[in-house]
Amino acid sequence: MKNNKIRIYGAGGHADVVKDIFIENGFDITDVYDDNYSVNLKNSTGPGVRNNEVEFPHKGSKVVIALGVNKHRCEISKLLKTTFGN
Repeated sequence: MKNNKIRIYGAGGHADVVKDIFIENGFDITDVYDDNYSVNLKNSTGPGVRNNEVEFPHKGSKVVIALGVNKHRCEISKLLKTTFGN
């Protein structure tokens, strides 16, 4: 059976589009993390890795980094100790 659980890193406009695509394709979004957690509280389930690298849940479902700025995606990918989805 295919594992259709995914976590999304980002809770802004770009992430909304990515999230919709995953949902349309039968994925279950388990968590949404954002570095601006206090601003995007209604769209995210937890703070991002920049807020607390030690306590960030690195283990779990695969993560898709859904940030619109390439530089930010690269920075986050270096901080995450997880497997990535696509």
